[in-house]
Amino acid sequence: MTLFDGLFDADNPFLPRLEAAYRTLALRMRDGQCENCHMPHNPMPMRRLVLMHTPAHAAGEIARLMQAVRADRMPLDDSGIEQPLDPALKRALLESGGAFEALVGGAKQWEVTRRE
Repeated sequence: MTLFDGLFDADNPFLPRLEAAYRTLALRMRDGQCENCHMPHNPMPMRRLVLMHTPAHAAGEIARLMQAVRADRMPLDDSGIEQPLDPALKRALLESGGAFEALVGGAKQWEVTRRE
């Protein structure tokens, strides 16, 4: 059993590295307190709420997360104004998110080529 059951085949060779990368990214998002806003009850009332709490959500939304981090569009302050991340945290999110994003892409590509 893996964190990505139902999303990727059990024999996908990317799974072990993908799981490790997701766990690292999840810890960095916790460090950044991302879960304070990205919750199902939508405490900031965002027009488009992006959830990253499960591996499947994270795999589906990693490109959007990386775009927001690269563009300094997160986090938001109490009035909804974008604030810059601490530089060390931003580097950590870019590193761990980039690794996860690349592995998700590889795992998806493996699934496609396997079916051909």
